Amino acid sequence: MKILVSGATGLVGSEITSFLKNLKHEVSSLSRDDFSHDYTNLSNKINGFHAIIHLSGEPILQRWTPAMRKRLVDSRVESTKLLAKAINEANNPPSVLLVASAVGIYSCNEINQEDQFQTAPDFLGHLVQQWEEAASLASPKCRVVNMRFGVILSHRGGALKQMMPIFKMGLGGKIGTGKQPFPWIHISDVTRAIYFLINTPTIKGPVNFVAPQVIDNLTLTKVLSSTLKKPALFMVPRFIIKLLYGEAADTLLKGQIVKPKILLENGFSFNFSTIDKAISDITKKA
Repeated sequence: MKILVSGATGLVGSEITSFLKNLKHEVSSLSRDDFSHDYTNLSNKINGFHAIIHLSGEPILQRWTPAMRKRLVDSRVESTKLLAKAINEANNPPSVLLVASAVGIYSCNEINQEDQFQTAPDFLGHLVQQWEEAASLASPKCRVVNMRFGVILSHRGGALKQMMPIFKMGLGGKIGTGKQPFPWIHISDVTRAIYFLINTPTIKGPVNFVAPQVIDNLTLTKVLSSTLKKPALFMVPRFIIKLLYGEAADTLLKGQIVKPKILLENGFSFNFSTIDKAISDITKKA
């Protein structure tokens, strides 16, 4: 297959590119420059590809100033709108568009599945909703999948890579109360699930990229501490997180209970279904 990836240098982009190339697929990338022109140039570039994996976007965890909010919207919603328009105008469009999304769309007050949830009444919830609506604009021409990522665990990047040096020094601990849900997924299962979705033409719309096991921040802290054989007696107070990140602090202080209903019902098997197994694998590689 010929597959096109945007955000190919990021954590997921680099992993899925390597994964697909190892399987002998032809993989090309879309750069930021490709999104800086009108849709005509982009439309010509995407012609003939079987699948597009759209992963571009500014990092969420930073202060949401007015300027940053605009960059977050532009890098996700506007780029996706442009890509959807290019697909609709292409002579030979892809058969599937997989677009990064986030469990941040979900309310923190219930168990969330793809077909049963409430949208979070905050900036992140509305951002993700707009992001998915932008992706749906391509649905007249191709199958659209919204990949609602939980926290991706990897030794190469993301939250866990930042946490491990602190825990290795014995300075780790829970964030706030530690009771907030922590929806997570191992990077290996991310790449396998993306490939699974490319090859499962009956699946479209939102798909939760989270492991089946529901845990909270305190459980993550205990497992990481135990695996590294280091104490985790410290706590990052709520007010410190608020001082650092403002409104964006809620991405750390709150959490969503999320179930991977679509993947499980369609026969996807997680290699890392428990946090103990995932943390053990990642710490061995770090």
